[in-house]
Order: sequence, then C-alpha cells, then structure tokens
Amino acid sequence: MRGIPAEEIYEEGIYVGYRFFDAFMVNSSYPFGFGLSYTNFEYSDLNIVQEGDDFMVECSIKNVGKLAGKEIVQLYVKSALGTIEKPEKELKGFAKTKELKVGESQKITIKANINDLGYYDTASHSWKLDAGTYEFIIASDSKTFKLSKEILFEAHIIKTTETLLSPKVQINELSKK
Repeated sequence: MRGIPAEEIYEEGIYVGYRFFDAFMVNSSYPFGFGLSYTNFEYSDLNIVQEGDDFMVECSIKNVGKLAGKEIVQLYVKSALGTIEKPEKELKGFAKTKELKVGESQKITIKANINDLGYYDTASHSWKLDAGTYEFIIASDSKTFKLSKEILFEAHIIKTTETLLSPKVQINELSKK
C-alpha cells in the first residue's frame, strides 16, 4: 500500500485523551466519563481503608432527584510531585450503582493498589512511587469532583525490569516544559 509509513512514532507520551485536555487546558464539549441522567445524585462519606498494598475507596451515593437512575462513580488520583512530568490526575477505577430509587442510597467501593500509583522510570528501568501527598478524588466525570482525601506515601521502588523494547530512535514526546 502506498503512502502508508512502515512505522508510526507516537509522541503523545503521557498526554493521551483527557490527560491532554487537562494539561493544556483545552475545553471539550463533554469531559471524559460524562453521562446524562434523568436524575441527580449526592456523594458523601468518603472513606479510604488500606489493607497492605490495597486500598478500598468507599463512598455513599444517594439519588436526590425525581426519578430512579444509576450513577458511574470514578476514582482519580493526583500524584505527588516528583522527578518526572506527570499528568494532572489519572483514572484508577470506577464502579456503577444499582438502579437507585428516589431517596435510596448505596455504598460504593472501588479497589486500588499502591503499585497502580507508580510510574515507569526509563533511566533506572524500574517502576517507582514518589514520596509525597497523593489526592484520591471521587468524581462523576474527569472535571466534576465530588469528594477528595489526601494520603501521604514514602518513596519506594515497586519493581525493577530489564532493558527490553527500548526505542531505537529518539522520540520527541509532548511535554508541558
């Protein structure tokens, strides 16, 4: 086939999808995760329970509208500042309520793992977690935050890997710097 390059170099780096819109303050018609509903929901009682490396992020969702409906609850995490460029926040999980009748509530739990908060460091060929404050955000979409709580972590190496699949050419990744 003519006109099609033999290979494609993707230079978006970490700025794919909603991460691009967040980082470069680009407005969109609908934020990532947006959904229309015929009713309204109230978020409350955020609690984070840590069991080893796992986190159970819990909150209550109440239908405060005039019709029955379901809600998608999204968990985003803002990472601590560190040595590398990071997106503003990253989606780490989501859960859907059952159909809630008017006035009915449901407790939602989204499971996350500390290893999911790390990043890959190409210089040391390892997955790392930076020290600092991480903000856990419960949202109805990538722009509509409902609840949040901060947790402090110490730095550590999650896993060291081998030097595999390294690019053979220089990639000029998109950056805010």
